[in-house]
Amino acid sequence: MGANEPEAPSAVESPKPLGSLAQAARGNELKQARWILIVIGLLTLAVNGAFLYNLPNEIQQAIQQNQIPPADVEEFRQAVTISGYLVYGLPALMGVLFVIFGVIIYRFPVFITVTSLVLYILATAAFAYLAPETLARGLIIKVFIVFGLFRAVGAARAYQSHTAKPSLAEGMLE
Repeated sequence: MGANEPEAPSAVESPKPLGSLAQAARGNELKQARWILIVIGLLTLAVNGAFLYNLPNEIQQAIQQNQIPPADVEEFRQAVTISGYLVYGLPALMGVLFVIFGVIIYRFPVFITVTSLVLYILATAAFAYLAPETLARGLIIKVFIVFGLFRAVGAARAYQSHTAKPSLAEGMLE
């Protein structure tokens, strides 16, 4: 970088103090979005990681409860294992992605906030389709998360346009 060019903030730290009060407020909303993403990511990873860890026990219980014939046990075990990895593994990976997004949110604020909002809504809808009772569980928290991410999208757009930082999402929402 040249001597007169401002230094870009690192992926992990917040940007340098902002000049205007409005930009500081936008930065605070991005900081809030950062923590929403990190907390959602860690919780999602922990819960689904525990489910993955317990998957062999769940399979054994299903074999006993459904009285699977001994000749079919291995085939049943393989099918349920694959399903379990999909149902628990994909959300765990999404949890990792949310943590990463939270860490690098200042690099690509619009792309990350929009992508996070869309992923969260799609994941919630997918789980509601697979198990409708999951939609009602934690509904208030889900509404707050969506609202927080939705607000973060607006703040990210304003923040990014003010800082004129290059982004993956430039032109996507304009």
